[in-house]
This record gives sequence, C-alpha cells and structure tokens, in this order.
Amino acid sequence: MKAFRWFLSIALSVGGLWFALRGTDWTAMSESFRNIQSPGWLLLFPLFTITEFSLRALRWKILLSPLKPARWRDLLPITAAGFFVNNVLPFRAGELARVFWTREKTGVPVGSCLTVLAIDRLFDMLCLLTFVVFVLIRKIDLFPSPRPVIAFLAVTVSGLIGMAFLARFPEAVKNWVDHDWIPPRVKRWAHQFIEGAAILRNGRAFFMAYGISLSFWLFWPLINRLFARSFSIPLSFIDSAWLTIAFCFGALLPSAPGYVGTLEAAGVTALQLVGFGKSETFPFILLLHFSQILSTVLWGIPSLWIAGLRIGRDANRPEVLEESGLESPLAIPLPPK
Repeated sequence: MKAFRWFLSIALSVGGLWFALRGTDWTAMSESFRNIQSPGWLLLFPLFTITEFSLRALRWKILLSPLKPARWRDLLPITAAGFFVNNVLPFRAGELARVFWTREKTGVPVGSCLTVLAIDRLFDMLCLLTFVVFVLIRKIDLFPSPRPVIAFLAVTVSGLIGMAFLARFPEAVKNWVDHDWIPPRVKRWAHQFIEGAAILRNGRAFFMAYGISLSFWLFWPLINRLFARSFSIPLSFIDSAWLTIAFCFGALLPSAPGYVGTLEAAGVTALQLVGFGKSETFPFILLLHFSQILSTVLWGIPSLWIAGLRIGRDANRPEVLEESGLESPLAIPLPPK
C-alpha cells in the first residue's frame, strides 16, 4: 500500500510538471529568468516565512491555552519543523508530527492535540473561504459552477459546528461513548478528543485566533503580488488571492515531497484563467515555489535541533503510542540503544 501511495504521489507530481510545461515557449521562459527585476526580493523570503510561522505558533498557543499554558518559544520551533516535515515527507506527515511534538513539550494528551490540530486547520479553511467569497464577488466568471464553493462552505461550517458542539456539550458527548462495550482505550482517547475543543467556548479567543489567521493569510497575496512585479507580471490583489486559493487546493493533492508539480500546475492554471500565459507565469511560479521550500528548510532544520525534536525513536515511545492509540507517522526503523 505504501509503495502504491508513493507511486501515485510521484506520478501526480510528474503529471503536474508536464501539464505546467506543456505548450510553453522555452525561449520566452529563458528570457523571463534573465530579465528578473529586483531579485533581492528573494532574500526576504526567509523573513516572510518566519513571520508566518511566528503567527501560526501564536495561534497554536491560543488554541492550547484552555488545556495547558504553553510557551510561544516552545511552539515556534514545533511549527517550523512541522512545515519542514510537510515539505520533505509525503502525505502531510508534518501535521501529525506537530501533534506528537506538542504532546512531548506540553504534556497535553495526543487526543486533545489532534482536536486542536483540526480546529487549527478549520481556521485556515475559514480564511480560505473568506478569500473565495472575496474573489467570487469581484470575479464571478472564475466560478462557472457554484457547487465547489457550496461544498467547501458546507465542509468548513459543518466542521466548526461539530467542534463547537463538542465544546458546548462535552459531558453529554462523553456519556454517549461511556458504554461497557466500548474498549477503555477508545473511551480515553474519545474523552481527550472532546476536551481538546475547549477553546471554542471562548468567543473572544475564537475571534482572536481568526484575526491572527487572517493576518498571515493576507500576508502572502501581498508578497506574491510584489514578487510578480519582478517578472513584469501585473497581478492585482484579486489575482494574487486567486493564486493563493489555487496553491492551497494544489497542496491537497498527493504529490512528491515539497508539493512539486501539483503547485506548479495549480499556479499556472489559476493565472491562465485570469489572462496570463504559461510561458510568462511558469518561471514566476517555479521560483516562488522554490523560495518557499528553501525558506521552510532554512528554518525547519535548525528548529529540529534547537528544540530537541526527533524523528523516529522519540515519536515511537510506547507511552505516547499507547495513549493515542495511533501508529506514529514518524516510524523510521532505528537501531536498538
């Protein structure tokens, strides 16, 4: 099964690159690379990236606060390292890595950390939905059918309502799972999961987390728009927001590490729909993606070392796996001590 998933991921990445390059003018692309204006913008990408990680770590801290106070300085390297793992391993392994590392650093049970992760991603979906509505209002022709938007809206709202229900009626939900026929391990994990939604009882914390989320989500369309000017591509803010939406959905597809191929295909297609040609936009998309990967690696590797995070033995500690009932996503064969 793992071999098939790897094959599928690599095939989709190769297919994405083929699609992005199909029909391009290689001479025009070479000329575009040679004529980049103000390439110094690339040197600022690590600064942009650590700003996003810092805000994401602050949001993670807020979501964990009802369960156990956590230090932002402990959560920042976990966030940076998690995104690094997402880029070097397939199937978004960095998301579950954040869960296990948060448990190690804070003592919050894995089940509760999984709920916090779900809420964390629901805030991202809520911000993405905000972008979709904004683009829909300004350029409705980009959405020939309302069904995908309605489906995305339904998933986001349903997820938030479900988590809010857990937060509002935790004891009632716990009673539903407290039956004799349910194994104790499953009951314990379910109780942890229910308790992880506690942040949604606090309206002020909810809007604070949403405000933080929106701040770094708005950050990247502005940066992408400025970077596009280096390639003489006149992106409007709407175009840049549309590109951000495309990148997000491209990252959902299985792909080789780093989302290679799928992001290029999504980015080129998005910009074609707003009137830009492949030969014009592929160099911009490629260099933008490469800069993001390089910045993530630049912060991720030191974060693993500075925070003492481990991939392998620590993630497979028996008490952690017993508590969570999960198989660690970081299960790498290691020699015995």
